[in-house]
Amino acid sequence: MKTLSNTLKTGAVAIATTVATFGLGGIAQAAPPPLNANAGFANGLLSAPGYTGSSLSTATSLDFSSPITFGSIPPTYAPTGGVSAPNDFFLGQGAQINDPTLVINTGSGSTILNLVSPTLPIANFLTFSTVAGLGSFTLTSFTTLTNPLNPNVLNLEALGTLNVPGFAPSPAAFLANFNQAGGAGNAVSYSGTLLSPPSVTATTVPEPSTILGLLAFAGLGGAALKRKEK
Repeated sequence: MKTLSNTLKTGAVAIATTVATFGLGGIAQAAPPPLNANAGFANGLLSAPGYTGSSLSTATSLDFSSPITFGSIPPTYAPTGGVSAPNDFFLGQGAQINDPTLVINTGSGSTILNLVSPTLPIANFLTFSTVAGLGSFTLTSFTTLTNPLNPNVLNLEALGTLNVPGFAPSPAAFLANFNQAGGAGNAVSYSGTLLSPPSVTATTVPEPSTILGLLAFAGLGGAALKRKEK
């Protein structure tokens, strides 16, 4: 015969099991989705002189102290090898960017990225505002690509993790093309994109289609690229 005490204990165990399984809200807690996001910028300008070195292609550091802003946020994004889906950064989506200002921080309040012997990872390398809260990009590795025939261009492929409230930490890339028209002593402009999932992968040579895109993007033509990974 069950006693009242046994009945209460059994009921308590059942309630605890239900709460553990479904959460206090009474429903199963779904895992946050990964990001599918893409935002471009075209107004970057390195603070003068912009880099250390005799030319942009041999730069040992870059100075990102001048802020940049997102200017191109398409409604959909199709990562390499994937299918087109709504862009989480676009208007009306869960990670909609509501302030286009993109702040770059290379650690301890600095804005200078060491290209030779960086201290990695760099948390909050990029920060920006979304409707869900502050978004941030942690840089874990990067590659630079240069053109031996043109010392006034440099490409940066930075890989890491993108964090936005309401979404799972997602692999991402920050791709930037730097150009110093007229050579040393002139302003250095840059453009690029922040995207998740990334279109490039660490420690591997990009797909042929990606390489062609980078060549066109950087204006490098058919010249050979010199690649350095960090």
